Amino acid sequence: MKKLERTQIGDFLYKNKGSTGVSRQGFYGLPRDVFELALTEYLKTGIDHLSEYDELTYLGWDLSGDEYSMEQISLLNRAMDHQTFWEIRALYTPEEIEEMLEHSMVSLSLINYRKSYSHRRKQGFTQRIKNDCKKRDEYKCKVCHSKEDLVVHHIKEVIKGGENELDNLITLCRNCHKKIHSKKGARK
Repeated sequence: MKKLERTQIGDFLYKNKGSTGVSRQGFYGLPRDVFELALTEYLKTGIDHLSEYDELTYLGWDLSGDEYSMEQISLLNRAMDHQTFWEIRALYTPEEIEEMLEHSMVSLSLINYRKSYSHRRKQGFTQRIKNDCKKRDEYKCKVCHSKEDLVVHHIKEVIKGGENELDNLITLCRNCHKKIHSKKGARK
């Protein structure tokens, strides 16, 4: 074995200082043929495919837990399109793959819902933050200084990316709030 090859094998096995083996995310039984294939590929290309193998393995494990992340959904899609080093059909049965695809669809729906306007509008817009806003604004409308019928208004609309944060909120009376929204409606 050449000195360079031994060095490469050492780099492959002991990536992190203090590591006692292959830099891996999990400690499950790794089939010898998978290890040998990954090592051979690493010696040829310098690319470590064990991390991808781990991630594909975790797709099966995560079925009983939380939804998949966007990265996991993307990995599953790449694997289904044969764009990964490892062949997903060699790792899982057709039934398991079908279950992972269904799980990824549910996960994607949940992710998209969390990004949606209706979810973001409600998320974090608590009575406490509304009260904090009114207190900061001394319990009066910032436009006409009325102390009657107060509401909390988003300066930058949530639908346009505004957050439910104190620096994006202002106290208004209901009349001024209505006027602001009628002006915005006229500009559209």
